[in-house]
Amino acid sequence: MTKTRAKEIFQSVTPSKNVMTPHIMGFLRRGDYVIELSRGKGIFTPFMYGVTVVNLLTKKQGYDLSACFDTEQEARDYINTLGNE
Repeated sequence: MTKTRAKEIFQSVTPSKNVMTPHIMGFLRRGDYVIELSRGKGIFTPFMYGVTVVNLLTKKQGYDLSACFDTEQEARDYINTLGNE
């Protein structure tokens, strides 16, 4: 799946930007998920990073899998665990 197609699928399920992390850094696919990595102004750190997950099978947002992180590395490490169930 191309990054463009991942973005299209994600935005068809979640069309609005995240208020806390509005700067989209990218989209990718891991297993049955399309994932958006985004960034915003942090509360206790300069930035906060959001991982928002859409399940490709159900075409619904995975609220239980979506999360915020203080560093980009923490967010990327978390993304690497998704789709490995």
